[in-house]
Amino acid sequence: MKKLFILFISITMILSMHGYAEGNSLGVSLLNEDLNVQVDDKHMRMLLENLVLLPDDDHYDKESALEMIKTISQINPTILTFLTENKLKVKLFNGKLTDEPSFQDLKGTVPRGWNNGLTWDDVPGGCGPTLAVAKIGASQTGMGHSSVNLELHEIGHLFERNYQGLRNNIDYNQMWKKEAPKLMPGRVYFTDYQNEFFAEAFAMYYYGKNTREVVKQVAPNTYSLISKIENNPVLL
Repeated sequence: MKKLFILFISITMILSMHGYAEGNSLGVSLLNEDLNVQVDDKHMRMLLENLVLLPDDDHYDKESALEMIKTISQINPTILTFLTENKLKVKLFNGKLTDEPSFQDLKGTVPRGWNNGLTWDDVPGGCGPTLAVAKIGASQTGMGHSSVNLELHEIGHLFERNYQGLRNNIDYNQMWKKEAPKLMPGRVYFTDYQNEFFAEAFAMYYYGKNTREVVKQVAPNTYSLISKIENNPVLL
C-alpha cells in the first residue's frame, strides 16, 4: 500500500559516529543562521541556539523551519537544558534522511517491522545516540509518518536514550505495558516497543493543551513521569 500515512518509526539504531563529536559539522548552528526566531525568553533562545542545527545550504523552507523551532520551544527548559549540557543535537534537514552523513549507511535498507515496500530513504526522521533529525516541512501527521509531531517525537527519542532515569526502571516498564494499549489502542508499534511509546507520549505531552490532556486522562502515570522529570533538579 503506497500511502504516506505509514506507521511512524524512529528506530533506536546504531548509527555511524562520524561527525558526532562536533555537532556543528553536521549542519549550521541556529546561532549562526540569520533566522527571525520568535522567542522572547532569552534563556529559551540560548537553549535553542545551542541545540538546533540547520542545513548547510540556504535552499530550504525557512518558514517551516521556524515553525518547527517554535514547536521545539514548547518543551520544558529543564529537558532542553539536559540535552544541551550533554552536547546532544537536533538537526532539521532538507531532502532525504539517507543523504544525511550519519544515515547514509541506511540507504535502501528496510526499517524493522516494515513490510510496505518502503525503505529508510522514505523515512522523514530518525535518532542516533547524540543526534535527532527531522525533515523540514514534515512535522504533521500523514507527512510520511503517523506521529502527532515529527520533531517532538524525535527529541523524545533523544532524551529517552540519554536519560539514565528511564534505563532498567521497573516502574517505567510496568507503566508502558499498562498504559500504551490505552493511549495508543490498536497501534502495535507503540505497544511492542517501549522507546516508541515514550517518544510519542512525549510528543503528545508537548504538542498542545489538547494532546497533553489526553495523556493526563488516559495515561496518568506517564503524564506524572514526564511532569516529575521536568521538576527534577538533578537535570539542571
